[in-house]
Amino acid sequence: MKRKAKKKLDDKHPDEGKRLPPQIEQLVGDLFQDIPSLKKREFLAAYAVSGGIGRAAQLSGVDFKSHYNWLNADSPWHDPAYAAAFAKAREIAGDLGE
Repeated sequence: MKRKAKKKLDDKHPDEGKRLPPQIEQLVGDLFQDIPSLKKREFLAAYAVSGGIGRAAQLSGVDFKSHYNWLNADSPWHDPAYAAAFAKAREIAGDLGE
């Protein structure tokens, strides 16, 4: 019986070339440039604008489970830089919501 290979969470964006709303594209380039992964930057920017995990996943095309894997310190995909950037995105979302 063959074993299925685990799905690799890489930086390749599933919808390369799609258009994001302009305010999200602006944030991708401006605020999160220290995050090398386009996929992660797009999720962060979408969250900063929308304020919701589900909506950010929908806008960016990133599965919400990937976001939680990047945040979870026990996950093999944990990314401390992403966690810090998400705190920044959460602050921005809060400011926009006021």
